[in-house]
Amino acid sequence: MESALHPEFLWAQTKDMIFMTITVPNVRSSDAQIKALDEGSIYFKGTGGPAGDEHLYEMSVQLLHPIKASETKCSVEARSVQLKIVKNEKGPYWERLLKDTKKNVHCKIDWNHWTDEDEEDDYNFGSNWDNKDAADLDFGEDNEDDDDDDDDDDDDDEEDVRS
Repeated sequence: MESALHPEFLWAQTKDMIFMTITVPNVRSSDAQIKALDEGSIYFKGTGGPAGDEHLYEMSVQLLHPIKASETKCSVEARSVQLKIVKNEKGPYWERLLKDTKKNVHCKIDWNHWTDEDEEDDYNFGSNWDNKDAADLDFGEDNEDDDDDDDDDDDDDEEDVRS
């Protein structure tokens, strides 16, 4: 029997949520096992990998703090397994993901989802962000009275700006 491989997983957080991506492509959703427990235990087991080179993957990690397991959402996608884990308490960012202080070589930061704690509330992209249609995004007010021609290369304007 083949021993299970430990998958790489990425993580990011907000004040109330942890985003975890288990990077195993082509996971068979029919036999994938994903469990989250309130004390912060996350378990994954599934078969996946490049077509023709599938392997069994398994991981069990203990998060630094408790979570709301009943509110955890999971999605098995073509290239990964995505988890949205609700923190038990909204508040400051966790100083690390895992309870164990030893470096886990399989755990990496997901820079695509990461937001700095002090910048989390700085900008609201609008209520239609999940729509994926850029035409529906709120980019601020349209100011039709703004007739400034910024394409003008008038040297007099440049001197005024510098003085």
